[in-house]
Amino acid sequence: MSVACLADGCSLPREVIWIPARRDLDPRDYHTDSLARFVKPGVIVLSKANEVKPTEWTAFHEKTLETLSFATESKVRRFGIIEIEESGEEFFELPPTVIGGSKGVGDYRVVRNYVNFLLVNYGVIMPQFGDPDRDFTAIQ
Repeated sequence: MSVACLADGCSLPREVIWIPARRDLDPRDYHTDSLARFVKPGVIVLSKANEVKPTEWTAFHEKTLETLSFATESKVRRFGIIEIEESGEEFFELPPTVIGGSKGVGDYRVVRNYVNFLLVNYGVIMPQFGDPDRDFTAIQ
C-alpha cells in the first residue's frame, strides 16, 4: 500500500482505537488479539484478568476497559463490551523450570484467556482450560 493511498484513505478505517501498550507483561507483549476482539458490529469481547491478588494484569485490564468504554463506532455510538473472565490459576501446574510461563516467574504468567479464538466457516475454535465454570461461560 502506498503512502498516497494511506493519505487518501483508500478503504481504510476512519477510526482507530489505541489500546495502552504494556511491554514485557507476557512473552508476547500482550497482543491485542488475546485481549479484545470485535464479535459483531458495535460489540467487543474483552478478556478480564482473574487474580486473587490484583497485579499489573488487573491494572492493564482496567485501563483497557476504560479506553474501550469511551471509544465510539462511527463517532456516534459507544461499543457494547462483554467481559470474559480468564481461567483460574489453579488449573495450571507448570514445572518450576519453565521460564516466562508459570504462575509467578517474574512478571510473567500463563496467558489463559478465551478471547484469542478463531472464526472458521460456521464455527469457532477457542481454547478451553479445564475450568468447568469459566469454560462453559466463555462458550456461551
